[in-house]
Amino acid sequence: MTASQGLRQTGVGVWAMSLLGGDARSRIAVVTVWLGLLTPLALNEPRTRTQVLRSLLDPIAIARGVIPMICLVGAALLLKPRLRPLKWREILLATFLGINLISTLWSAYPAATILKSGALIVNYALVMLLLDANTTSTDSFTRAVPVFAAVVLSSLIWLAVSPARALRPLTGPDQTPRLSGVFPAVNPNALGYLAAACVLAALVFALAGKSKKVVLLAVAVATACFAALLLTRTRSAYALLVVGGIYVIAGVWKPTSRRLLLGVLVSTAAVAVVIVVVDSSLIGFLTRHQTGITTLTGRTLTWSDGIQQWEKSPLLGFGYYAGHRLALQSHPGAPEIDTLDNTWIEVLVDTGIVGVTPLIALVGGSGWMLWRHLPLARPRISLVRQAAFIVCAIASLLSSSLESITYLGLLFAMVLFSDPP
Repeated sequence: MTASQGLRQTGVGVWAMSLLGGDARSRIAVVTVWLGLLTPLALNEPRTRTQVLRSLLDPIAIARGVIPMICLVGAALLLKPRLRPLKWREILLATFLGINLISTLWSAYPAATILKSGALIVNYALVMLLLDANTTSTDSFTRAVPVFAAVVLSSLIWLAVSPARALRPLTGPDQTPRLSGVFPAVNPNALGYLAAACVLAALVFALAGKSKKVVLLAVAVATACFAALLLTRTRSAYALLVVGGIYVIAGVWKPTSRRLLLGVLVSTAAVAVVIVVVDSSLIGFLTRHQTGITTLTGRTLTWSDGIQQWEKSPLLGFGYYAGHRLALQSHPGAPEIDTLDNTWIEVLVDTGIVGVTPLIALVGGSGWMLWRHLPLARPRISLVRQAAFIVCAIASLLSSSLESITYLGLLFAMVLFSDPP
């Protein structure tokens, strides 16, 4: 995808996002913030380690850094946010971001660290502005769910328009055609995680909705997102949907523990029977016809490389971004990678124990808040956020998230920091 195509697609999406409500000034600010958040993702073009070392900044990289900063300034001028004491979650986030920036001092590649940590700071500043822009009685995360659903649903539209471009294999030995997003650009794994979260959110409103129109709309969205999820062929997202679905159904219907256990066993048996009786090719579809999946498509080998690298500097790591992206020593025959496919190992390699500690406290504390306090206020909204938290927390073990500018990181941040007003 070219830079101009990415910008045009982002512009169409941002126009649709302006329908999220609020006064005119707030709507313009929200559009500006989403433009800043989605542009780096829309313009994301994979680069090898060799390419990054040869030229840290190219025109697309410059655009990915400059446009969010312009959007941040513009949105801040529109919203005129007031200074206030930081909440404990914001303090932990600021600590994490500060450590990333300070790691420039000991980074293996200081220029890369300072540029990437600065971009991450701008990204989270945009997220905080987006949350502050919510002046309605609706939970900020619930207001953002349609945006993520739009990203998922647009992939199906692109599939209808140009199947060959939307359904294609990734680079590497696995040549299975997989659905990719185009508004903005999104790889199949990230698209699968977004689809799973959207299906669960729609499921909550379908099961607990009081209005027939709301229920029908939720069912339609859930069906479409489920179709997109299947076409991404993201196996971990399938599993997360099952886990999250059981949690959502239990949360809506509130069965006794005995009934819940019986329901899980019956459902599991039914699925197994259907797979065996209908067609064994269904198993092949779900597993992408791969028999050796114990390495999680090579992830465990990558994790081993990351852990060995971290052990060389366990306290401070090798510098944000530089550690896992440029300084990593991979095993012989390993392909060039741009991520370790694990948030926590990636942070350990980059900033060591010092960097991962505030992030663990942030995620753990936020999860505790989600289960201890919010259910008393708004049970349906809390259930949506809890289901999304489950998806994001488990997916962070298999992908980059909060430590980088990714769709999963954006979704996770919205889950952690969105509180009912």
